[in-house]
Amino acid sequence: DSGYTLYGSVLCNAPANARPQSLTSQNCHPDPERREGEGPASSPAAALQPNFFTGIDTSIEGIATLVPSAPPFLRTQLASIASNIATAARDFNPNSPSMIAPPLAEALQNCDALIDQISKTSLDPTQKANVLHELRIKRVQLNDAIVLTLGLTIDGSVPQTNLAAGSSITVPTTLRQTSPGIVTDIHEWIEGTSGGLGDGANSDGHGPSLPNTAPYPRNLQLGAPNTDPLTEPYFYRDNIEQPVYKLRNPDLRNAPQSPPALCVGANFNYQGANITASRIVHNGDQPVSIVPPVSIASAPSATVLRDGQTTAQLTATLRTDGSTSANINVQSPHNWSIEAKAVPAAVNDTAHSVDFFLHPAEPVTGPQLFHVTAKTPDLHTYSEGFRPVGYPGLITTNYYTPATTRVVPVDLKLPEHLRIAYLPGTGDAVPEALASIGLTPTIVTVADLTPAKLASFDTVILGVRAYTAHSDLHGAPTQALMDFSRNGGNVLVQYETSDFTSADAPYPLSLGDAEKVVVETDPIQLLTPTNPLLTTPNRINPADFNNWIEERGHGFLATWDSHYTALTETHDPGGDGTIPQIPQRGGLITASVGKGRWTYCAFALYRQLPEAVPGAYRLFVNLISPTP
Repeated sequence: DSGYTLYGSVLCNAPANARPQSLTSQNCHPDPERREGEGPASSPAAALQPNFFTGIDTSIEGIATLVPSAPPFLRTQLASIASNIATAARDFNPNSPSMIAPPLAEALQNCDALIDQISKTSLDPTQKANVLHELRIKRVQLNDAIVLTLGLTIDGSVPQTNLAAGSSITVPTTLRQTSPGIVTDIHEWIEGTSGGLGDGANSDGHGPSLPNTAPYPRNLQLGAPNTDPLTEPYFYRDNIEQPVYKLRNPDLRNAPQSPPALCVGANFNYQGANITASRIVHNGDQPVSIVPPVSIASAPSATVLRDGQTTAQLTATLRTDGSTSANINVQSPHNWSIEAKAVPAAVNDTAHSVDFFLHPAEPVTGPQLFHVTAKTPDLHTYSEGFRPVGYPGLITTNYYTPATTRVVPVDLKLPEHLRIAYLPGTGDAVPEALASIGLTPTIVTVADLTPAKLASFDTVILGVRAYTAHSDLHGAPTQALMDFSRNGGNVLVQYETSDFTSADAPYPLSLGDAEKVVVETDPIQLLTPTNPLLTTPNRINPADFNNWIEERGHGFLATWDSHYTALTETHDPGGDGTIPQIPQRGGLITASVGKGRWTYCAFALYRQLPEAVPGAYRLFVNLISPTP
């Protein structure tokens, strides 16, 4: 909720003793609620603040106040429109809404005539634009009111959500009317985002009246180039480090989303008024999208190559519209050899995937970028893919990403025979990142956190916000983790929110007040550089915190028991009017628990691993290695 505070309100006809001395005729506004000739308000307070809109004429006739020297016809015709609407409001019957369609139609015709008349006047350009803006809003409202009262609907649906760009599209439509009102001159149309109108039914403007007892079906077609513009967000950024979005179309700045790909509609004549009903073309509860006929994706977007490792892998996935074929190619840096192996497709899977095994011919000294492309027989080359993103039950958006994989060399030592259990939290790609370096974890559930099942693992990792994602993790499952540590196991808890309490840790601790370190370049001080978590099997140094993305981390601890050891300190530096942050030492703490170890890590390693940040891999491997 947002609140408003009334600091003052002044009316021209308020009592003189209630007006501030600064009041002049230039800043005086009449009270629209008081009719001419009426006496003053019953009290100064009532005169000053009867409601939030005091001093603003919100009636339809009030549109004339936008033109101080309004021509007489403006107020006269606005009054006629207001009278028509008042008649409709007075006569409205919810059991027979079409009864008020005639006065609304008369109001719409009067509004159209006034728009045309104002457009031809020589009023001040700004004043003319303001009046026309308000009148056009009223026209839309009147149109929609008539459509509702007459029970007019049009629907256009297709059996697939994604339609190939550049193709001819046929949309079956159904036009209905549920009232006895007679509409004529039916003209149906289909429109794409490029603005072109497709073929309509009865486009000569002399169509029959619409039956109100049966649907009125039609097929509407739209062809290229009106099906060429892709349906994609109007904003984008080149990478996740770019702090602001760029605009593909500046005219859409601040729009909630890009315009729909296709709309169908119908124009009618009702008692001389021209009205329109329209609908976004959809498939079920999702609007249709115009997409490329070919989508090519490369996964992962980034991966690491350990010293001595001779192969990196990427998977290219090709999707087509069913009528197009394409060959997948990988553009590799110099001195790399590539092997390809087709991935068997699942039943009814329309995607075609190929695993590419990348072999460097010489030691890799820096990041290498691999571009995946798809080339069609007509020599069109595609280099990006799309996938739907969004939440269940809401409208999804196609998110486009380039088909590239970045391979980053890393000096990384791994423990041998490490058995890892991973309890997912609210979502991260840590398991996939671990699998890419040969440490594939076993995904477990809260029900698996029992002494018997935990005995088969060396390390248990809790995903980010695990205690938020799993309310049943408290209590017995957490105690099983403590017993696992006491018996020699290693527990790593990634960043948590307020659902995580001292009862979920082996010794007392508390989270900070939403403490986070947001500057990813903040220096990191190693407080106990000889601790095994910072030496085994990889020796961690401040350089391992270079080239991080997005943030250092959040969910830093505020207090912790003396049994814990804090390993790092960092803080945001401040500047530009902000003071430096209090030093944060609660980002990485660890404690010996019996024969094992329990560690809490607030650093955003889960963000760094999918981006192949070398130091993040080195640190994470240390955190999950068995207790020395």
